[in-house]
Amino acid sequence: MFKKNKTNDDKKVDTIIGKETKMSGNLAAKGTIRVDGTFDGDIDTESNVLIGQGAYVKGFVKCSSAVLAGKLEGNVEAEMRLDIHATGVLLGDAVVSTLAVEDGAVFDGQCIMEGKTDHNPENKEASPGEDYLANQGR
Repeated sequence: MFKKNKTNDDKKVDTIIGKETKMSGNLAAKGTIRVDGTFDGDIDTESNVLIGQGAYVKGFVKCSSAVLAGKLEGNVEAEMRLDIHATGVLLGDAVVSTLAVEDGAVFDGQCIMEGKTDHNPENKEASPGEDYLANQGR
């Protein structure tokens, strides 16, 4: 009767910076943070960061996963995944495990893929491009 629904817990947002809100400083949290307004400063959470369409964040973002539909001017470190939607703009570097960039998105920076060291999983042959690069000493 009072069982938790995991789907609802996963979508729970703990901190919201609304559309008409402008904030500056550093934000540290354990739960999910959603920015729909303007935030100038660093964001650090053990959970997710959602930067909504029309939102603007200037600073460093460290989180488990991030969804970017607005503009982030600064670096992002997402332990799991970074999704940049078609309306999203990232002007900075990204350190991620998984990166997804939709058509129309802007990503002006460098990306370091961490945790993805095995580019030749078992039971798969190397692609012709991987063979070529291996033979070129790269």
